[in-house]
Amino acid sequence: MDDLKIIEHSTLKVPYEHLNKMYRNVQKSIDRDCSSINQTMSQIDKQTKTLSDLNQKAELIQSLSNLVEKLRLVKKRSMDLRNEEKEQLELIKKRVNNLKEHDSSDLIVRKNFQKNRLDRILIDYFLRNSFYKTAQILVEQSNLQQMTNLDIFLNEKEICDSLESHETQKCLNWCNENKSKLKKINSNLEFALRQQEFIELVRQQKCLDAVYHSRKYFVNLTPNQLIDVQKSMVLLAYVKYSDNQTSQELLSETRWQYLIDLFKQDNYKINQIPEQSALTTILQAGLSALKTPTCYKKVTAVHNHNCPVCNINFNQIAKPLPYAYCSNSKLIDSYTGEIINEHNQPMMLPNGYVYGFNALMKLMSENDGKIKCPRSHEIYDFSEAQKVFIL
Repeated sequence: MDDLKIIEHSTLKVPYEHLNKMYRNVQKSIDRDCSSINQTMSQIDKQTKTLSDLNQKAELIQSLSNLVEKLRLVKKRSMDLRNEEKEQLELIKKRVNNLKEHDSSDLIVRKNFQKNRLDRILIDYFLRNSFYKTAQILVEQSNLQQMTNLDIFLNEKEICDSLESHETQKCLNWCNENKSKLKKINSNLEFALRQQEFIELVRQQKCLDAVYHSRKYFVNLTPNQLIDVQKSMVLLAYVKYSDNQTSQELLSETRWQYLIDLFKQDNYKINQIPEQSALTTILQAGLSALKTPTCYKKVTAVHNHNCPVCNINFNQIAKPLPYAYCSNSKLIDSYTGEIINEHNQPMMLPNGYVYGFNALMKLMSENDGKIKCPRSHEIYDFSEAQKVFIL
C-alpha cells in the first residue's frame, strides 16, 4: 500500500487541485454576478420611486428586461460551471475506483491494473521529456484518457513553444490565472518574464520604452529581485559592448531556456505534480536496493551478469545512488552468478581466485576436463582446487 501512496499521489491530487481551482473560480463568478444584479436592482428601485411619465416607464421596462436577460445568462453560466464540476468529480471517482483494483482478489483485474499503471508511468515520463505524440498514441491505445494528466502537459507544451519563440504573453496569462497559488509558493516567474521583456526592448534599442516598462512592472521587489533589476539597468549603458560579462549573461539565448525550466517547475508545484517522474523514482529505488561496491570494480570478471547495476547503462544511472543496506551478505559466483553455499561449495584455484563447485564443473565441461580460470586464463586440474571454509 505504501508504494501505491507514493507512486499514485499525483493521480488523485492533480484532479483534486483542479476541482479546487474550479470551485474558487465559480465562487468569484457568482460574487461578481450577484454584485452586478444588486446594482441593477438598486437602479430599478430608484427608477420606481421617481416614476412620473411614459418615458420613465419605458426606461423601467427596459431595465427590467435587461435584468431578466442578465439573470438568464447567470443561470446558464451557473449550469455550465456546475456540469464542469460534476465532470471533474466523476473523473476523481473513476480514478479512485481504478486504484482500488490494486489489491483486488481477482488475479485478472490485478494484472490489468499493473499493466495500466506501467503504461501510465511511461506516459508520464514521455510527457515530461516532451515526447507528446508518443504519449498521446499510448494513451489512445491503452484507453487511459481519464487516468492521465495529458491536458496539463499539452497546455504546458503550448506555453513552452511560445517561450521558445521568444513570446511571453501566453505565460503571463497563465501567471495571471494562477496568481494566488504562485504567490503562495513565492514564485519568481512573473518577474523573470517582465525582466526578459525589458531585456528584449533594450536589445531592440527601444531604451525609452524599456524605462517606462521598468517603472510599470519593477515595483514591490524582493532584495534578490532588486539586484537583478540593477543588473538589467546596466544594459541601458553597456548593451553595445558585447564583451561586458553582465551584458553577455543577460542577452544570452539560454535565458529563454531558463524561463521554460522555471515555468515547468512552477507548473508542477501548483498542480501537485512531483518534479521527478515516477519511472525515475522506481528505477532509482530498485537500483539502490541492488547496488554494491562490487558493481563498480574495474575487474569486469567479478561482475554478476544477472545484476542490473552491473549493466553498462544502469551502472551510470546508479552511480550517485547510495549502496544497498545488507544485514546478511551472500557470496555470488562471478562466473555463473549462482549463490555459493553448502550446495555449491566455494573452491579456490592455485592462483587464489575462488569459484563455486558448479562453476568448476562447467569450466571443465568446456575445456576437455581442464579448468581454465576466466580471469587469469591459467589452466589447472580439478585436483589442484581446494575447498574454502568461511566462518
